[in-house]
Amino acid sequence: MRVKHLTLLILSSIFLLTACGNDSQLYTTSNESEETLSSASSLTEESASEQQTPESERSSKNNSNSSSDSEKESSSKDSSSEAPTAATAATTTDGQTLPVEAQSAILYNCTDGIILASKNEKNLVYPGSTAKLMTALIAIEHVPLDTIVTVGDELDLVKPHSSLAYIQKGHQLTMQMLLEGSLIPSGNDASYTIAATVGRVIAEDDTLSAEEAVDTFVQAMNDKAQELGMRHSTFTTPDGFDDSKQLVTASDMAILSAEFMKHSELLEMTRIHRMDATFVSGETVTWTNTNHLLDPENEYYISDCIGLKTGSSEYSGYCIISGYEHNGKQYAIIVMNGARDGRWNDTHILYDYMKTLS
Repeated sequence: MRVKHLTLLILSSIFLLTACGNDSQLYTTSNESEETLSSASSLTEESASEQQTPESERSSKNNSNSSSDSEKESSSKDSSSEAPTAATAATTTDGQTLPVEAQSAILYNCTDGIILASKNEKNLVYPGSTAKLMTALIAIEHVPLDTIVTVGDELDLVKPHSSLAYIQKGHQLTMQMLLEGSLIPSGNDASYTIAATVGRVIAEDDTLSAEEAVDTFVQAMNDKAQELGMRHSTFTTPDGFDDSKQLVTASDMAILSAEFMKHSELLEMTRIHRMDATFVSGETVTWTNTNHLLDPENEYYISDCIGLKTGSSEYSGYCIISGYEHNGKQYAIIVMNGARDGRWNDTHILYDYMKTLS
């Protein structure tokens, strides 16, 4: 009897040990599943938050988890493309350090092609709507500003919740109006109409679909980038909407800014704070520039600023590329992946240093 009882105890112990082992294995598997699910949920939430909202409703990616200044640009994020952690300050050529907080930044003498202050200028970053500087450059190289354009089904390619110039299919505008709609209110709709129109001109084929024409235009953007020496930059959209493959560097954007500023007709557009536009087809709209540096009533106003372009998105954070004329020379200040208000503060820091130069 005792032997039988002892045998039952041994068998019970073996069963319990086996069960615990299996539970342990299941617990580990369960944890892995939770992590995977958590990661997938994070991606879903991130994808939803990419659809950008007005600046008053958003905070910087650096300070919360989103970003915008009425510009909408994004798509699903590839974590392998994330840029490295930024240093703590910008360094000037004369050895000073400036407390610039953005991930990367440059003060660039466009006239002489000299970097005067920089921070992580070679880091890959997302451009947001600053990519529209290249869009404008390609446009004026191929199509006269007085060309009348009829808006078409390229608007179907504009991502939901994009910043808009409020053009619609069938509206007629000049190329200049489209450029103003792209550069001032940061209209993604205007950018796509520019791209489709110019893409067909480049291809010398009016029968191209909107998508084919835009692809042709984007290829021209990348060809121009290589021509200018922007060796580390790749464009995938005409509006700068987030794409894991659409990456630039601050140093490359300085090169682009210098080229952009050679065109007085473009500078006349980017220096406008607010304008009333009347389309060729009769519609009217008021556009307000997303660049606070141009607003005399804004605390960040800089009277010397002549543009150039803001950018903000889930990927890019808050960006601002601004242009100046000082002592007979042109300068560009590039601030990439900054904070919501921080990009303006960083710009002022670099601008103040620029003013000390002879």
